[in-house]
Parts: sequence; structure tokens; C-alpha cells
Amino acid sequence: MWAFSLFGNHSEEDKFIDFKLEDSLGLDPDTKANIYELEKELGEFQNASEGQVSSDGKSISPKEGEGLYYLTWMAITVPKE
Repeated sequence: MWAFSLFGNHSEEDKFIDFKLEDSLGLDPDTKANIYELEKELGEFQNASEGQVSSDGKSISPKEGEGLYYLTWMAITVPKE
């Protein structure tokens, strides 16, 4: 789980905040991931994007054209197969 300073800021409507994280979770290359963000007003996690570990296993990024809307808390999970 990650927390952002400037807590609660958000992107413009219909735009997302793109990002790339170092794969500090040790996930295998090309692993699919679910990216969640804390919705500030409701105080609940919501699915923000699908993501994937890079082919070299060094980073995790959201699906192209997706990302975060809120800079609050972010969590990453791996779907059960």
C-alpha cells in the first residue's frame, strides 16, 4: 500500500494520473495486477485500473489510458487464477 502527500488531490474530470512503480513486491514479469485507490469522499477503496508488471520485472504500470484519479492511498493486488 502506498500513501501520497498532497492527500486528496485529484486529476481533471475524465483524465487519469499515469504512473510507474518499482516492483518492490517481487512479482514475476508480465504478472497482471489490480490497482485500487481510496476514494476520498466515501473512504472506500475502488478499482482504479488494471495493471501489469513490465517484461523485465522491474516496474508496475497501469493499463494504457488508465491510472489514478485520486492521490490518496493506493493498493495493488494480484488476481486469483
